[in-house]
Amino acid sequence: MSRRSLPAFLFAALAGTGAAPAFADGSDPACKPVIDADKARAAAPAWHAKKTMGGMSMEIIRLGNDVYADMGGTGWKQMPPPMAANIVNAGNQADQFTVSDCRKLGDETINGVATTLWSFKTKVKDLAPITGKVWIGQRDGLPYREEGEKHAGTTTYQGVAAPKLK
Repeated sequence: MSRRSLPAFLFAALAGTGAAPAFADGSDPACKPVIDADKARAAAPAWHAKKTMGGMSMEIIRLGNDVYADMGGTGWKQMPPPMAANIVNAGNQADQFTVSDCRKLGDETINGVATTLWSFKTKVKDLAPITGKVWIGQRDGLPYREEGEKHAGTTTYQGVAAPKLK
């Protein structure tokens, strides 16, 4: 499965973030808030994502260039530097996807943060489009929650610390 076959925010949690261009050729200009949220997450120095995908739970913590994962409750492990580098720089592959059909659906509060809910479609080269939703912070432009066809998750950006390793 390619980098953007999942909505951008889930991939960022699973495979990291990096500085992505505003949007790839073919992306809908109306999707700028959704793509900018992906860029904001890529620029965030630390985040803690909790996800479920296909019935499996996972957590990913990024602290600068260090990345930690707990896949399915197996215990925290620090990712090897080459894998962590892929996670940190994954946003540089924005030419692999397009974002379209973005619609503002309303405002909601997620974990005390005022957000705007957006729906969107992500298309990765050679794969079928995936639809999703993202809740973007109104003050900071960061993605705080996401849902897709086979995943859901939340991300926090404050108080993130390295976990105790197994």
